[in-house]
Amino acid sequence: MRAKAFEPSKNPTEDVAYAFETLDQVREGDYTVWQIVYDVSTRQIYFRTRSNTRDRRIDMKSLDFACTRPVGFVDIQSDASALGVVEFHELAEGDHRTFLNKFYGQDSLKQTVGDLTSMVEPLLLTVRGYKCAGQ
Repeated sequence: MRAKAFEPSKNPTEDVAYAFETLDQVREGDYTVWQIVYDVSTRQIYFRTRSNTRDRRIDMKSLDFACTRPVGFVDIQSDASALGVVEFHELAEGDHRTFLNKFYGQDSLKQTVGDLTSMVEPLLLTVRGYKCAGQ
């Protein structure tokens, strides 16, 4: 078993590559939509998606989690910078509404669970009403 045989190296890049090789061995064809590897020691999240198999990463050290910051998002299908890092962008409410309507309006989702587009405005209201502790 690969997990038992794993010996950490002194190079985190090799460890991440080993993790992705392991995930490749257990993937379920087109049912596997994404693969994620967490490097806790360097606070990096690496991922691939079915439609963009390039390794990309989120640098958790660079994110500002202050409650006063606007909501951010990243397009997980986008290409990363030259350093392999994906970029977060501010999520304006109109863009959020468009994304949610597109997602909830998918024919495949409608066929499975029905039309959920009526949930978009209540979801946005919840996000709009969110307050940080102490505010």
